[in-house]
Amino acid sequence: MNAIGKVTGHYNYMSKKFKYIQLEDHASEDVVKLLEHNILGTPNRSMRYQHLGVNEKISHLNLPHFANIRKKDNLIGTCCLCEREVINHKVPRIYTVDI
Repeated sequence: MNAIGKVTGHYNYMSKKFKYIQLEDHASEDVVKLLEHNILGTPNRSMRYQHLGVNEKISHLNLPHFANIRKKDNLIGTCCLCEREVINHKVPRIYTVDI
């Protein structure tokens, strides 16, 4: 392991640097709930909107990887990376939650 916690080409997510990040290969119930109640946009500065059908959309993600941010066992944010093929190339697809 080197100074940044890299082990044989993979990052060591158990280091103190990632103390609050939990990695999962599926959307837990609290992730779905957080995304269902997420409102995007800045109040009084831009249009605000909300994604609908979150639970259905999540069920169609291809190879999702969720990085969940927790504090005292409470979910406070999430990011999902998944793969999809685009003209024979795999590119990441990112969903973020601004907390």
